[in-house]
Amino acid sequence: MAKVPRVRGMEMIRFLEAKGFDHVRTKGSHYVLKSSRGKIVVVPVHGSEILGRGLTRKILQDADISMEEFIAYFQ
Repeated sequence: MAKVPRVRGMEMIRFLEAKGFDHVRTKGSHYVLKSSRGKIVVVPVHGSEILGRGLTRKILQDADISMEEFIAYFQ
């Protein structure tokens, strides 16, 4: 299996928006996105800080998106 791409918060938001999520609100540095299926995902955006691998996996799990889709998007 390929390595998990290391991405910043805004890159994750762009990926989720490409997968059908819409930005609902922002509270501080946390962006809340919601899909048409009702899935809600919170993505922290702390400047240019890269998201940790565990947080990336958790966001994908909450969004019900496979790791393979994520890896393919960033290749």
